[in-house]
Amino acid sequence: MPKRCCVPGCKGNYEAELRSTPYRSVFRFPKNEELKSKWLASIPRKNWSPSKDSVVCDAHFQQAEIVRTETYVLQDGSANTES
Repeated sequence: MPKRCCVPGCKGNYEAELRSTPYRSVFRFPKNEELKSKWLASIPRKNWSPSKDSVVCDAHFQQAEIVRTETYVLQDGSANTES
């Protein structure tokens, strides 16, 4: 079962479970507190903090920020900017 995006209203990997869309890449929250704060500021959830398993899908990042290898990683300092 794929991890599901924590951004409200995002269907990242929900439809994938139904086989109607391809799986999306997901990213865990950064350990760097300054960058983590930028991510949280971009997510419209009040009084919420991510768990160790919370993820954001690739739909919320500019494609130029995603380094595509066999496993996808974000460039240093990337903040989710796409809703």
